[in-house]
Amino acid sequence: MKSTDVLVGLPSVFVTREYEAAAGVRPSSASRALGEFAAEGLVSKIRRGTWRNLTVPQPTADQWLVDSAAAVSHHWSPEWEAELEAVYGGVPRRISGLTAFAMAGMPIMCRREVTVAASAALDTDALGFVSRRERPATVLAGAARLTERTWVSTPARAVLECTQHPHRYHRYEEHFGRMIANRFDVCAASDVAELARTLGWSAALRRLSSIADGLAASAAGRELGFDIDPRWARLNRSARRWDHWIHLAPVRRTDDIARRMARDDARKVHWGTTPDGLAQQIST
Repeated sequence: MKSTDVLVGLPSVFVTREYEAAAGVRPSSASRALGEFAAEGLVSKIRRGTWRNLTVPQPTADQWLVDSAAAVSHHWSPEWEAELEAVYGGVPRRISGLTAFAMAGMPIMCRREVTVAASAALDTDALGFVSRRERPATVLAGAARLTERTWVSTPARAVLECTQHPHRYHRYEEHFGRMIANRFDVCAASDVAELARTLGWSAALRRLSSIADGLAASAAGRELGFDIDPRWARLNRSARRWDHWIHLAPVRRTDDIARRMARDDARKVHWGTTPDGLAQQIST
């Protein structure tokens, strides 16, 4: 079999070991052959050990999506799905965090993110997306199916992910605040509460309700015409006695400045700004 014939039998994105198995060659021979193919324009290197196959048709959305009418926005693409297949194979994965929030309709730009079972997460920086680890038991909780092996966090789960793990998502409080201030209902507060109970994420509810309560009471919010659904503030009215103080967002200011910021005593939430300050931020 000619070596170029092997390429025609490989998927649109493949890893070096797939070429080794198909061609029946050693790793050193495979690397040399793939380097030559790249020079000839037959393949292109995505990252070390991962290649785009230019000798076969590139995938289309209809080939992948379980429901071709699914609203997936520009954050998902058949090319990305092919990369996920090459990296994870048959391992189920979930598009998560701000990426899922954007796919629910929020007009935000963010780096793509995918979450997989703890044993499967890899360094995917070179592929242009973040790979996160999670317990296998919860990877598909609160998720909607896109393709045979790819799910996406439901809007409720995306909101909870961002507020349970604020250190991962820069300015998440502005994105959520903008959503509730404008009644851009990507999900219902009741759906968030139900899923939080399933996942045991009480800290997320404390942050969410603190944001809603703070914006509803802020003078700047009233001047800006915010219309806050009170059900968000009722997600968690107070912390439990044994709960520790938590931060609304990662602390990036000096202690002196932090002492002058707001805090929610009932919910034990330290803010990194004031409700008026957050209202001004999300109005721009």
